[in-house]
Amino acid sequence: MNLGLRIGARLWWGLPVLLILLWVAGAFAVEVFPGLASTPLSTVLLLPLARFARDVAAAITVGALVIGALLGVNTYRQVFRWAFTWALLWLISLAALLALTISDIFAASVAAALQPGIWWSFLVDVSVGRVFLFQFITVAIVAVLCTLIRSRAARWVTAVIAVSGAAAPAVLGHGGVHAAHVSAAVSLAVHIAAISIWVGGLAVLVALLVIEPSLSSFMLPRFSLLALWCVIFVAESGLLNSALHLGDPSQFVGSFYGVLVLGKVVLLGVLVRFGWLQRNQVLARISDGEQSRALLARYAAVEMAVMGAAIAISVVLSRIGLTPARTATGEFLPPATVLLAIAVPLLLVWVFAPPAPRSRLGRRSWALLTGFSPFSAVLLLVVVAEVAGVGIFGTLLGPELGVVVGTLLLLAAGYIWATSVVATGSVAGIVLVMVGWPPVVWLINVLATNPVGWKTTLLSVLVAEALLAMLWVRRPKRVDSLDVRAISVAG
Repeated sequence: MNLGLRIGARLWWGLPVLLILLWVAGAFAVEVFPGLASTPLSTVLLLPLARFARDVAAAITVGALVIGALLGVNTYRQVFRWAFTWALLWLISLAALLALTISDIFAASVAAALQPGIWWSFLVDVSVGRVFLFQFITVAIVAVLCTLIRSRAARWVTAVIAVSGAAAPAVLGHGGVHAAHVSAAVSLAVHIAAISIWVGGLAVLVALLVIEPSLSSFMLPRFSLLALWCVIFVAESGLLNSALHLGDPSQFVGSFYGVLVLGKVVLLGVLVRFGWLQRNQVLARISDGEQSRALLARYAAVEMAVMGAAIAISVVLSRIGLTPARTATGEFLPPATVLLAIAVPLLLVWVFAPPAPRSRLGRRSWALLTGFSPFSAVLLLVVVAEVAGVGIFGTLLGPELGVVVGTLLLLAAGYIWATSVVATGSVAGIVLVMVGWPPVVWLINVLATNPVGWKTTLLSVLVAEALLAMLWVRRPKRVDSLDVRAISVAG
């Protein structure tokens, strides 16, 4: 297969994540109203896939143009040929998405949506269609300019046009359900633009260095700085967008939409950690040539898979939209407990070495908690059962404050457990949680005022068990010293 088409191949690993999350969310169900036409099942199934394909094609097109603009090498044309190829794929995915969107909105068949009178009227007269029209025009201009670029200024102009086309869907994002639509649209546009540059740029950079290794010392420092700014913009815009959509803390843990937002935060943390490793290890070995490129390829392969999952979550968020949150009781959905009690603590231990207590009593207490991993595992299960199952803090403090206190307690118990397992390499600390997690999730669902479906419960158990299995496989060898200052979490 042509190298240009293989760029970002691991991004497509997000497709299984997309399908699983849509299935759990019930987004594949066709709503039927007596006396009214229903959206065809084929449209319901294919629409999210077309959105995913459009986002991937847009990101790689933008990334190729930005990398080309950073090159500053007037005779180098390969990246612009890649940009042209992916711009054509962007146009094709846009055309498919247009037909499916018309079919979805008007509950008509795809064949009916392809009739000239229907799709042209949709493009001109409907606000959603005008956004599509803007994208068609910008992407077509980008495709033409990719074949005509001669100067550095023209490269940046083309890149800016591509970024505007990628960010255009933000105008019609789910922020429109709020009065603060302008703020939500702007923050979402910045979010999409930064992600496109970051994701697409990394994919194209890795492909470029495969055929032009001599560019490593020139491109890696430049893209590292650009990626750092993209991370900042992604984090800031994502925080603002989440605050506009989910105003109460209980919505982050009590609705599937909020849980997906938390999932994106965790994935962003993983990507930031990999980016930091790249910046410190790849750039430090840039003079080694082949070794630095091998490190970059290894880190980038994992990053691409994680980025694909993040794109999939974004598509699911746009598909399911905001749903009524379970704010009356401040309950935790089972997937939220997986993220707060297992995923986030493991991420924190991976990123930050646990602090060493200064006092003798503090060191002894910390050694007791972290050194006896079965105790920390039982503590974690008890805290999850009390906070998310019994809901003791929601009862005593009210739904919102109870969620805040409960979240902090889940993070603390998870952090103690994760530190213990990483410090000692204990199998018992992992196995106890693996065995105890399904009953705890069952307890949470039984005691819930509004129990979740079996799909969500199954997803919660499988994700937790997968994280625990990965921790088991990658656990360090058991150490004799329990001095937390000697814990190594860099790998």
